[in-house]
Amino acid sequence: VRSLNNGGSVFILETFIDRQFFPTAEFCLNMTSLYFTALANGTSRMYRYSDMVRFLEDAGLQVVGTVDNIGISHTLIKARVV
Repeated sequence: VRSLNNGGSVFILETFIDRQFFPTAEFCLNMTSLYFTALANGTSRMYRYSDMVRFLEDAGLQVVGTVDNIGISHTLIKARVV
């Protein structure tokens, strides 16, 4: 946030667990998160949209737009400096 000008925007394109259309997609993302936590590097994880909105707000950003179903399973968030 400190590196953005007033009114500056951040765009996040992610496969959020709680924005999946199919339950199987949500399950696969949860298992991917488990794989990265347990086997790969121990720090990566898949996030929920609801958590990301809270993180953005805590950082001083406001979500001003969301587009779901980009490609197969992605969501695009536009957040702006408050």
